[in-house]
Order: sequence, then structure tokens, then C-alpha cells
Amino acid sequence: MNIFGLSKRGLVRTGNEDKFYTDGTAFSILADGMGGHVGGEMASETVIAEVKSYVLADTSDWKNEVTLQEAVLAANAAIREKVREDSRLDGMGSTALVTYIEDGFMFWAHVGDSRIYLYGDGVLRQVTEDHSLVAQLIAAGEMTPEEAATHPSRHVITRSVGTEDRLEVDAGRVMLESGNMILMCSDGLTSMLDDEVIRNTLIMHEHDAEGCVHELMRLVYEAGAKDNVTIIALLVE
Repeated sequence: MNIFGLSKRGLVRTGNEDKFYTDGTAFSILADGMGGHVGGEMASETVIAEVKSYVLADTSDWKNEVTLQEAVLAANAAIREKVREDSRLDGMGSTALVTYIEDGFMFWAHVGDSRIYLYGDGVLRQVTEDHSLVAQLIAAGEMTPEEAATHPSRHVITRSVGTEDRLEVDAGRVMLESGNMILMCSDGLTSMLDDEVIRNTLIMHEHDAEGCVHELMRLVYEAGAKDNVTIIALLVE
């Protein structure tokens, strides 16, 4: 695996509540916090710490999507406990993306509107489904993707880690091939660049994870970088 990640504060933000972790080989986490600067940063830091601790403590021979689901649920419980201890933190939460690569598969777990994409042979596929208001409206046929891109509620998410005691965590597995690129990102990327721009960037840098991330980041800032942005690219070798 060739992995590179980068997180930067947007041009109109005073802080960056995005957090990420990668072990450089198989295991990566991305979290986009919400609930004010202090709460959002605490929520995303808790997701990273709890998921990392849970997965690395797992002693089973083969980690899979169930392991990752349980790790996100552990993070949810940890954030809820912090809220119970300090009511001023009520409403804080975070998105969560977790991937683990083993034996030719990418196992993943997901909550929120951060995304996992899989790229190969010129084709870009969104692996995760956004847990957002506009995604629900698109699915119901009440809005087009073009309308969603400028809708005033496009940043409203319908599911997040830490805002409720009970949480549903999406998860799955994808078979990988040599040359595939996995892209994990916060909505700071996808709110500024559409899938066609992302795909074309991956085509130009399909053998260079670091170059891909830097070019996507450059394009986001060229477009105005209205939100914090975090990108992790993983090249399957």
C-alpha cells in the first residue's frame, strides 16, 4: 500500500475540526467534527482515539467490517459519556470513515457525509452513501444532484457519531485489484469539487497517492475552500 493523507483549514474557518489517522499500511480513519469548535474538535478526536484503540486491541486473526462497526459504536458511546459529564457539549458529534485492508479486501464502516471512493481503470465509484438531508431528497426523487450542490441545507447530516445513544453504522467490503486507488475525504472536498473533477485528477495521478492528494487540495483552494478539507489516498500496489 502507498498511503498519503492531508488535512487543512478552509479559507473561511478559524479552526479545523477534521482529524485523520493512518498507520501507513492498512488501517485509516477520518472524522469531521461538528458542534462548535471545542465540541467538534473533541468529537472528531474521540472518534480517532476510540476507533484506533478498539481496532488495534482486536486480537482476532482477521479483522473485518463487523470489527469496524463495533469500533465506531465504541466511539459513539465514548462521546455520549462525555456529553453526560458536561451538558455544554450536548449536540457535538462527528462523521466517521474507517477502512482496513487485508487479503485483497477493503473493509469499511461509515457514518455521516464524509465519503469513500474507489477508483480503477478510469472509473470512479462512491462506495459510501451520504447520510444527509439532500441525499434523502435525491433518493426520493425530490431533488437533482445539481440542485443539491447549491441547496442551503446541503450540509445538514441525518446521522452522526455521538449525537444519539443509538447509532446505525453502515459497513461493507470491497474486493481490490492492483492499481486501484481508494479515496477517503471530508465534505470539504466534495462540496467544492464534483465527481468528474475528482475522477480526472485521479486519472492524472493514478500511480501517485501523494500527488493526487496535493492536486485535489490545490483545486479545492482554487475553488475557494469554504470548509476544512481532509483527504486520504490509498494506492493498492
